[in-house]
Amino acid sequence: MHRIKRVQAGEIQDYTYIVKKYQHQIFVYCWRLLGNEQEAEDAVQDILVKAFEKINMYKPTVSFSSWLYKMAYHHCLNLIHRKKLQQKFKVGLFTQNMTTDSAAQVIESQLFSEKLFMKKLNWKKADFTLARYAKGKDYVNISVGRVNPDSKLTVIQNDQDSAEKLTIKGTEAFYIKSGKTNQPTNTRKNWLGWKDDNNHLLYEINDNKDSKLSKQDLVKIAEDVLTAH
Repeated sequence: MHRIKRVQAGEIQDYTYIVKKYQHQIFVYCWRLLGNEQEAEDAVQDILVKAFEKINMYKPTVSFSSWLYKMAYHHCLNLIHRKKLQQKFKVGLFTQNMTTDSAAQVIESQLFSEKLFMKKLNWKKADFTLARYAKGKDYVNISVGRVNPDSKLTVIQNDQDSAEKLTIKGTEAFYIKSGKTNQPTNTRKNWLGWKDDNNHLLYEINDNKDSKLSKQDLVKIAEDVLTAH
């Protein structure tokens, strides 16, 4: 409970410990509800991000795990409902008379085309921003979170992970490559981040565990972000 209070107080790096504690059990729960391993992996990441965004709404009148499970339950129900709608939509497309494009081409363009999901938040109202670029099952997340000015950056990694310090556009950054991408609890392959001490922000970039991206690809994204700011 003390870590939750620390995160609510602005020590957002402590959220890493919360993720490590609950990630696997929420993954198993989502897998049971969704019946699909890949969908469960994606759901876990979305749920933990959502929990971080709403953590100041958590009250210790119930256990944090119960609060998190309730969030996971509603998230998975929404996914199941959305999937049913997509299936219904695809069936409807096949029953229509196709002229120029085949049914498969229409479905691909409507449901599986490249999309950019970005959530821009007002810093006066929220302390976290998440942008996701998705293509098929692959994605890249770019997150920015406000940190306590006096906090130190703490990065937690597994023994099998490889880590190194980088300098990108004059900014010191960390890079971690997962050493166990075949583990169900691992949801990413590459992880890169840095702290903006002037604005008290923590930038993080990560991909999914089956991503074809390399360290240099994430460095290029980081360069673009740093240049834009």
